[in-house]
Amino acid sequence: MDEHAGGPGAVMGPEPAMGQLIVGRDAELVRLFRAVDSTSADPTSADSASADPVLVLVGDVGTGKSALLESAVLRAEARGARVLRADGSESESSLAFSALHQVLRPVRAEVDGLPEGQRTAIHDAFGAGPATAAPDLMLTGVAVLNLLSALAEQGPVLVVLDDAQWCDRASLDALSFATRRLRGERVTMLIGARTGDHLPGFDRHVRTLTLGPLDSDAANRLLDLQPESPTGRTRRRILDQAGGNPLALTELTRAAAAHGASAEPPSAGPLPLTDHLERIFAARLNDLPASTTRALLLLAAMDTVDSAIAVPAGLPRAEDDAWLPAERAGLIRRTGRDVRFRHPLVRSATYHAASLDARCEAHLAVAEMLRDEPDRRAWHLAAASPRPDAAVSAELERTADRARRRGGYAAAAKALQRAAELAPRREDSARLLVEAAATAVFTGDLAWVEELTAAARARTDDASLLASAAVQAGRLAALTVRHTAVFSRLADAAEQLALSRPAAALDLLACAAVVRFYSGEDSQRHRIQAVLRRLPENTSPAWLRTWVRAVSDPFDGRAELLSLLPKLAAEAERRPDRLITLAIMAWLLDETPRAVRAVDEAFDRWERRGPLPEGLGGAVAWAFVEQGRWAQAREVSARTTAVGSTAGLDHAVACAAVVDATVLAFQGDAGGGPGRGAPPPPPPKTRVMRGG
Repeated sequence: MDEHAGGPGAVMGPEPAMGQLIVGRDAELVRLFRAVDSTSADPTSADSASADPVLVLVGDVGTGKSALLESAVLRAEARGARVLRADGSESESSLAFSALHQVLRPVRAEVDGLPEGQRTAIHDAFGAGPATAAPDLMLTGVAVLNLLSALAEQGPVLVVLDDAQWCDRASLDALSFATRRLRGERVTMLIGARTGDHLPGFDRHVRTLTLGPLDSDAANRLLDLQPESPTGRTRRRILDQAGGNPLALTELTRAAAAHGASAEPPSAGPLPLTDHLERIFAARLNDLPASTTRALLLLAAMDTVDSAIAVPAGLPRAEDDAWLPAERAGLIRRTGRDVRFRHPLVRSATYHAASLDARCEAHLAVAEMLRDEPDRRAWHLAAASPRPDAAVSAELERTADRARRRGGYAAAAKALQRAAELAPRREDSARLLVEAAATAVFTGDLAWVEELTAAARARTDDASLLASAAVQAGRLAALTVRHTAVFSRLADAAEQLALSRPAAALDLLACAAVVRFYSGEDSQRHRIQAVLRRLPENTSPAWLRTWVRAVSDPFDGRAELLSLLPKLAAEAERRPDRLITLAIMAWLLDETPRAVRAVDEAFDRWERRGPLPEGLGGAVAWAFVEQGRWAQAREVSARTTAVGSTAGLDHAVACAAVVDATVLAFQGDAGGGPGRGAPPPPPPKTRVMRGG
């Protein structure tokens, strides 16, 4: 749902942070203001009810996203709205819940007023809970939803994410979960992101406003408004060079004026526009004092939170004279105790204009300042390591472990991926990549999992690791609609390893059985049985063989499979994940009460360890449906949808929708269900094997 808008007029709206006039963006401002005004409207009014709770503003660097968002913020504040905002940061994107922390910092008192479980989930997400606490991602999303809803009862709320392409995945997941459920309430979210960047949770069914280049009339009008408007050949060169990019137009004009009226703007040559603008910004660094240059490089190497922590430890304070030359050069802004770059390009130019050695020294200095912040310190040590370093790799492994315990699977997988890059030994690198893939499975991002497994295959010939890599990719691929291709890949790999690595082959066959469960193809069932017969009977673990048999064909040897359930239940006593597989097998074998008991036990135990893994929740949801526990069935479906809808796992989303529709039908909710009429009977297992 993409809308291109770009009226030719000039809107002299609220002045943006960079001091630019907003020219040629009439339609975009109207649209943003309409979204802001709907937040302030009576929630029962037609305007409020029809408003979109989320609007994503996308465009290339320099198209004016931040200026437009700032105008919307000023308008919202003038109308009495509470504004909560976060600015994404590239290196901070690896820290779970860092963006959400920015958003909720101004409402810490209101967070403390949430119900205990939700308050604890937020505190755990921010690392303020017990060291071993692992937040329930679903409960964190519910907490954010209830907090925003409660704030909206007091008055309109505007949530703004700028540079959202650099916001961490855990924060985006929590905020997208909340905003999907806020329609009709006085909460609006405006998001600014770069064109082409993937925003998990906000890239499907979310209205998007695209900022293209300014047209010729608007570009010329913007040049006319500059303090020293260019003319003649210089003007033509600037217009040609800028390509309608507002930032390029203003900065090229400034550069031309700095070199004299007759000077031509520098030629871009073969370089992309962004690189060229970075060179323009970097040119302002040449005449700065050494103390200013060092302070700027330290600031460029930091994140927003880093700088707040690091000021007492070595970064000059905002009032320090070291910043004055940079402020005069138009590189930074000083607001109270805060020092910020005027634009991300200034930060990028400052950072990349420095030598590699200087950048490494800056990151080492920041790491020393952050000795009490081990996760941030680890990433700065990694940035200061141009070559493999076993000690830094180990630090990142520990960071990944902490992130995983907090439920930040995306942050953990990123840390493991970087740890693999820094591991001196190829075997360690491959192991870390497979571990990263296993962790990334819980993000639902199949493309990332496949990227990690491909990198692992490129680093090792170890059959066991290669098999593990294939299993990780297979676990998510099974939840797409590519059943035939995925099954063939998994079954082929299982056949190849049947004799040399039977345990790994059984793992692969377990994934293939899930694909067969969804497809219902008899040819796939026969192939699974053929490969299973080739595996030694004592292949460990034995429960996995039972799983393959039960999932691929629960009707063949049902009595024998039922007799194995008590033993499997005893083995699963200390394994919540094993309890889930036990529950699925019991449900498939028509032992629904046993299935529900196993699910309850797993949920109870997993609460103390972290979020329940997504993936095979379809059978769990159906077990709840058959027991009449409809609210829990819908909760499981919501978890599946939250992950699957952001990752393209269309089959998983479809299965969850079927469960949800069935529950709504049982409840007689014709408006919320897929159709009208009397509720249908529960679907038989043979139907579910094809659809859920």
